[in-house]
Amino acid sequence: MALRTGYALPLGKAEEDLEMKDFASGQVPIFIEVGGKPIPYLFIGGYLGFGFGGPAGLLKEACGGRCSAASFRIGVEGQLHILPAGMANPWLGYGIGLESIAIGTSGDDSVGLAGVELARFSAGVDFRLTKVFGVGPFVDFSMGNYSSISVGSLSADIERQAMHEWLTLGARFVFFP
Repeated sequence: MALRTGYALPLGKAEEDLEMKDFASGQVPIFIEVGGKPIPYLFIGGYLGFGFGGPAGLLKEACGGRCSAASFRIGVEGQLHILPAGMANPWLGYGIGLESIAIGTSGDDSVGLAGVELARFSAGVDFRLTKVFGVGPFVDFSMGNYSSISVGSLSADIERQAMHEWLTLGARFVFFP
């Protein structure tokens, strides 16, 4: 089991005519990874992530500073642990899942996007502090495609879809490394 946090930067386009940087600002994500190791070098499991931040561009102006942004991710992943018994354990990971992001106030005036997270590439090093706990830096690069949009209670498919990315840097806290 692991817990990740850091800072995530939006890249690419939310849809053909909307840059991510004009939709959402950077976020502070919290990821939980749960799974098992069928062999010491291979972790297979799932992830659940939440991100918190704010709007950007025209949405920020329209909200007058009263809006917030929240994202959600869920998926499956695998990790290759290069030195699983070492005090320093470098690892590489790949995942795939679903994602969504919503920007708005507590009322019905929110704007949301949802779609598939096509690839989540990650890498890091876990430094074992005890037999049951480790900590270390990680980098995460995810690529996705939003396929639906909702405004208030109305929703529709996005016809002019585009690729977007999130680049995350942070710290990973691992239990039973």
